[in-house]
Amino acid sequence: MSDKIEFSVDTKDLIQNSIQLLFDYLINSSKHEGNNRFKKLIESDRHVISEMPVEFGPPVQIMLSLDYSEFKGEFDFTSFKKYLAQLVGLLAMALENGEELLLREEKNTKRFLVELAAPVDADEQQNILMLGINLQSASVVALELMFFEPSQFIQKP
Repeated sequence: MSDKIEFSVDTKDLIQNSIQLLFDYLINSSKHEGNNRFKKLIESDRHVISEMPVEFGPPVQIMLSLDYSEFKGEFDFTSFKKYLAQLVGLLAMALENGEELLLREEKNTKRFLVELAAPVDADEQQNILMLGINLQSASVVALELMFFEPSQFIQKP
């Protein structure tokens, strides 16, 4: 990922709708439903979690994927939910306060990473969860939850 970009109002709305969807789908669901959705998330590459009607044309599919390959420690729904709640809360606060969110866009694509990390310390191990959005086509939006190894974010003197 490279160039930092500022986003338009439409992108702010996209991020707001994305965090609301993540909240409703995984955080605010019943424990049983959330657990089942989490299992499906870690067992599949990505899957459809919602559809958004469009005035003209087929509905837009909202897909979700999770990359936890860099996660350190025990990974289960309870720990995942803590990270996701932290990320959703930080993004919601930033949008509510009118803070400028930077996006890191992958060159020549419609894929970007929101540059706001959700670090959580657990058992002396810190993991960082971030949200990526891939606007791969007019009919598919892929939300990408990705864990990153924290040392990548340490600023060097």
